[in-house]
Amino acid sequence: SVILSQSYIFPFKKPLAKAVLEELAKGYLEAHRRLW
Repeated sequence: SVILSQSYIFPFKKPLAKAVLEELAKGYLEAHRRLW
């Protein structure tokens, strides 16, 4: 389980992947704010 988590997290340590992930997180949070 820990190894699986690290394998998913590791690629996102790259700056570009991290930026994309942050944009997805923002969109996800904004979508939830609309539902509230």
